[in-house]
Amino acid sequence: MWVRASFLTVNLTTVAVLLLLVGCGSATETVPIPRESAAEGLRSRLESAGLNTYWLAASQRSDFFDSAVRRTLRVGGTDGSLINLYRFREAGQAADAASHVSANGLQLPAGGGIANVSWTGRPHFFRQGRLIALFCESGGAQSSTSRDRTILAALREVMGRQFAGLPRE
Repeated sequence: MWVRASFLTVNLTTVAVLLLLVGCGSATETVPIPRESAAEGLRSRLESAGLNTYWLAASQRSDFFDSAVRRTLRVGGTDGSLINLYRFREAGQAADAASHVSANGLQLPAGGGIANVSWTGRPHFFRQGRLIALFCESGGAQSSTSRDRTILAALREVMGRQFAGLPRE
């Protein structure tokens, strides 16, 4: 009985190792970030750029975009920048919500209507799949900080082009 179990264990281990070897690619191979993991892809990209990140409290009901859940990523320590990520049940809901954001990002859907917002810095809105990301630069009306530029580059890389907000100077 022991020999049979041992033989089975060896065969299963061999199959598992072969599957792992077949599934591994080159270390230089580019792997696209799946849409559903855009939030973690963004966090990973920012950390690879040398910025520490962490999630603030658990997901909560959204202050904007009525059908979304908001999660906030802090970038650059306790005094760092914030990126709000709004997650929708379906990509179509995110697309519809994005269509109601004004081109300059100063008006967006809230409470069944439209909210006029005065941001502390230049707002930037990005959308990918079920996610909308909102980032306001910390430089305010002044020029962008180095951290702001790094965050914007990561957002573009992970989520694509900005769909609304104020352009960088």
